Amino acid sequence: MIWLTWRQHRFQVIAGAAVLAVLGVFILVTGIGMVSSFNDSGLAACFAATPSGCSELASSWSSQYSGYQFVIPLFLLLPGLIGAFWGSPLIAREVEQGTQRMIWMQSISRTRWLAVKVVVLLLLAVLGATLYTLALQWWSQPLVTASNNNRFNPGVFDLLGVVPVAYAIFAFALGVLVGAVIRKTVPAMGATLVAFVAVRVAVEFFLRPHYQAALTESYSLAPDAKTILSRTPGTWQISAQTVDKAGHVVSNGIGIDFNRIVGVCPSLAGGSAGVAPSASNTQTCIRDAGIHVVATFQPADRYWPFQGVEAAIFLALSAALLTMAFLWLSRRAT
Repeated sequence: MIWLTWRQHRFQVIAGAAVLAVLGVFILVTGIGMVSSFNDSGLAACFAATPSGCSELASSWSSQYSGYQFVIPLFLLLPGLIGAFWGSPLIAREVEQGTQRMIWMQSISRTRWLAVKVVVLLLLAVLGATLYTLALQWWSQPLVTASNNNRFNPGVFDLLGVVPVAYAIFAFALGVLVGAVIRKTVPAMGATLVAFVAVRVAVEFFLRPHYQAALTESYSLAPDAKTILSRTPGTWQISAQTVDKAGHVVSNGIGIDFNRIVGVCPSLAGGSAGVAPSASNTQTCIRDAGIHVVATFQPADRYWPFQGVEAAIFLALSAALLTMAFLWLSRRAT
């Protein structure tokens, strides 16, 4: 069965290895240049000495590599491609071509047939996802460091740690089930990608912020205010509102909405007509009205617990999807 699985899926495996090789060359070539530039620019020494004083230098350095953002969507979608090109055809192509009947007429049961195929391809998918994640970990280190070490950022959290491997396993399991149900290869591939993206978006924006109860911090609106973001690199600020001393919201964000504050600070009335009030009037209003920022955040030290929770969610979903695929296949007549 292992030899047969290799014969049937060798082109998919070779194509996947080729894609990883191309990405590996890109990561290696560009990564060496970034690491060298990061060290030569003085950023490495700056962050080692006084991390809080490196923001301007870091911003200038990061702007040189803003063009690399075009590869982030590909990196994010790569686990989904495993599901579409490896998971979806696993059953769908066999049923579509009718080749499964020859195998099931032998002494090999459907469960054993599917189990061997799943184990072999899943192990290869895990190996590929692990190598790809380790390569991205090295490649992105200068960029992450320059961005205040915020590993919670969308497009960073999803590419590092243990979650990319869990995404790959989930995508593969999803593809197997979708292929078993739809039984047509191309429609199953499309449905797998759509479902993968939908689940990833739902988890990222609706579940991830609530893995643990967010903390709250209040701080001055002054430009030099010491916030949790400036004090602790890597903190994830989820939301921020500017309020007065009575708790009334004066801006959904950090700043002042002059249309909302004019009743409390008549001296700022000019701001509502499109004329910026003077700095002194603004500071007086901030002081007298007790205007401050209330931010909710996840501390930087929750990064690995969040990685663990999200990986566990996708692994649990994977186990459920594969179980459903086995049950679906065993109950089908052909």
